[in-house]
Parts: sequence; structure tokens; C-alpha cells
Amino acid sequence: MNYCGKTDIGRKREGNEDCFRVASLGENACLFLVCDGMGGVEGGEIASNRAADAFVAEMREQAAPKIRDGCLSVCDPETEIPMMLDCAIASANFAVWDEAQTNRELHGMGTTLVAALVLRDPLRVFTLNIGDSRVYRIDSEAAHRLTKDHSYVQYLIDKGEITPKEAESRTDKNIITRAVGISVNAQADIAEAAVNAGDMLLLCSDGLYGMLTDDEIHGVATFDGASLEKKTERLVELANNAGGDDNITVLTVEL
Repeated sequence: MNYCGKTDIGRKREGNEDCFRVASLGENACLFLVCDGMGGVEGGEIASNRAADAFVAEMREQAAPKIRDGCLSVCDPETEIPMMLDCAIASANFAVWDEAQTNRELHGMGTTLVAALVLRDPLRVFTLNIGDSRVYRIDSEAAHRLTKDHSYVQYLIDKGEITPKEAESRTDKNIITRAVGISVNAQADIAEAAVNAGDMLLLCSDGLYGMLTDDEIHGVATFDGASLEKKTERLVELANNAGGDDNITVLTVEL
């Protein structure tokens, strides 16, 4: 499985509150994760990294007894994989929330978290998200969103009060309705995604899609003759060229 990740401070922030992780869970499974912290430069950076590390650690702990002959083996993926992801997000949430409670300077910090667990032979992908970081499935036709933003503008879209096009120009589009670490419990969306061999997964923070349209993301991701590394770097470059208003994180995976 070929993948590439890049995170960038952007052009208007003093620090980078984004992070990403890649972790093998046996020879046939790989976990991909992107976090976008909030709570000031220090708080946001701490929140995103604490959540990412705790999530990966819990997934490894959950996977360990299920690894046989070097491969992750689950009898009932539809039940067992979501349970593993649910335990991992609970661990990530507690790691951030507990530190925020013990350090007043970090009170209120939190982070988005989006993850994709890829199983091979047969190919299956499970996603988890809290907040407004995203997972896309990219094929020759389009960039398809596999996750729904937990944001105020998405709430307005769901109610039919604004259109997706109108949401792009809203000044309040950065307001999220769910985050990791802001309360003792976290509610994540977990689902299995329909994917095909040859598709690309793209995980990103809003620093990417806030600067580029889905069509622009698709155009770069499907450009013939460019390596996965070049495509990833180009997406970050274009987001910066468009203004670089936020930290930018892109994690691409060829299935």
C-alpha cells in the first residue's frame, strides 16, 4: 500500500496545530489519521498530538490479541472493527480532556479527528470522524466525501437553510459542533466505506478544502504522470497559493 503525508503551517498561523499518523496493525491492516487542534497554538498542538497518540496506542492494544501469523484477523469485521474504533476514540478523548482538566492554561482545548482503517485481502475501509476534517474517496470521476462535517454550516445545509455553494462563503464555516476532548464523552461517526481497488483515499484538515474546491482536489489527485508524493506536495502548495489561511495537512493513500 502506497501512501504519503504532509503537514504545513500555512501562511497566516504562528504554529502548526495539525498532525497526522500512519500505523500498521499487522501485515494486512493500516491505520491513517489526521487531527486539527484548537485552543491556541500551544493548546491546539498538544490536543491534536495527544489525541493522535492515544488513538493509535489504543488501536494497537485492541489489535494485538487479534493478530495471527502477522495479520489482523477478525471474525466479524462489521462489529469488531467499529468496536475497536470506538474504544480508540474514547481513549483519545480522555487523553485530551484529562490534560485540559489538570492544566488550567489548556482548559477548552480540543481537536478534530478523522481516521481510516484499511484492510487488505479482501479490501475494506472503515472511517471515523469527529469535527470537520475529512476523508475523500477519489476515483476517475470525482472526489467523493466519505465523512460529513460536524459543523454549524453543515447543520444549516441539513436543515435546508443554505446550499453547499452558499456555505463556501460563510464567515462562520469554521465553527464545529463536535470535537475530541471538550467534554468527558465524545460522539464519533463510524462507517464502512464502499471502495474499489485503484481508488485513492485522501484525509485532510480544513486547511486544504477551505482553500480548494473538491474539483480542484480531484484534478491534482488524478493527474497522470505525477507520483503520490508530488500530488500531495502540490495540494499543499495550491492551498498556500490560494491564501494558506490555516494549517494544511494532507494524507493520501493508494488502494
